[in-house]
Amino acid sequence: MKKRPICRAGCLAAAALLSCAPLLDMKGSVLQAAAAEETVSDTLASVIVTVRGDALLATEEGASQGADYLETDEAADRTAALKAVQQRVQAQIRGFYPALEVGFSYSVLVNGFSCELPEALIPAVRQLPAVESVTPAENRSVPRMAQAAALGGFPAYYDATGCKGEEQVIAVIAVIKDAHPEITFIAQMMGVSWGALAGSFLAPFLYGLYWKKTTKAACYVSFAWGCALMVVQMIVSLGGIDVSGWGPILGYLFASSVRSGVIAMVGGLIIVPVVSLFTSCQDKAEMDELFSCYDEKVSVAKKEALD
Repeated sequence: MKKRPICRAGCLAAAALLSCAPLLDMKGSVLQAAAAEETVSDTLASVIVTVRGDALLATEEGASQGADYLETDEAADRTAALKAVQQRVQAQIRGFYPALEVGFSYSVLVNGFSCELPEALIPAVRQLPAVESVTPAENRSVPRMAQAAALGGFPAYYDATGCKGEEQVIAVIAVIKDAHPEITFIAQMMGVSWGALAGSFLAPFLYGLYWKKTTKAACYVSFAWGCALMVVQMIVSLGGIDVSGWGPILGYLFASSVRSGVIAMVGGLIIVPVVSLFTSCQDKAEMDELFSCYDEKVSVAKKEALD
């Protein structure tokens, strides 16, 4: 008789627990939703999510064919496959972060996409099976040509021409370089330019300053020597002419604009005095008057002249 009340009390307690279970489960769901909402409201970070699978140019075919591989049907099929993998990863992320917005999708050099994620969810994204890495991206602001005038404080070139330079690339040198890939264009043209200038003007300038017997004819010959030599070098460089058959001396000199430039300068230093000895110079009285400026007395600081 005494056991019946105890059994009834146990049954009532079990029924009470069962009736409260939905309420407890609802409370747990509410707590999970609140935690998720708190996580979603965390600080957003710009990231690049790299997905498993080689990008187009990372494959063996892409590495061997280069940019030409991107135009093939095989590349188009592989791009579609990579996009499908990226979309599956994006769907998995939206499972716990529905507000995901994808920025850019990459498949040529790297397989992945850019997006913004709450910082607290980045570790969870890294744990997804198809994700290789999640890398934070930095936002950098680079002044454009249209802002250069205001930043530099000088008159704007584009006000007169209408050329703002935004999204434009002027690449004349690049076009010539692509047409002649055998030329190390910048280095060779610099060699031609300084060779022509130094070969033409170095000797006349030095001798003209300190030697009264320097003649105009010698200067003209030096100009012709430096310019003519470097014109030949420019034709060789731009035309891609093989100079190995020009003999050991000429072939060596014209193989590089640096070597021919040195010869232009040294040749000018020899040509000017030699030609000056065989040509008439200006009147001696006139030359003495021109060089009299070196005899003028000037006052300088002690540190400039100790004697």
